[in-house]
Amino acid sequence: VRHILCEKQSKILEALEKLKAGQKFNEIAATYSEDKARSG
Repeated sequence: VRHILCEKQSKILEALEKLKAGQKFNEIAATYSEDKARSG
């Protein structure tokens, strides 16, 4: 996973804060991304 797709800015900012706090990108992407390709 190389990106996180979100339409709502609030979700984007929440994901960004978790990244800044040191949480792993792939965990955040699995939780926040709305990318249809990611779900198979």
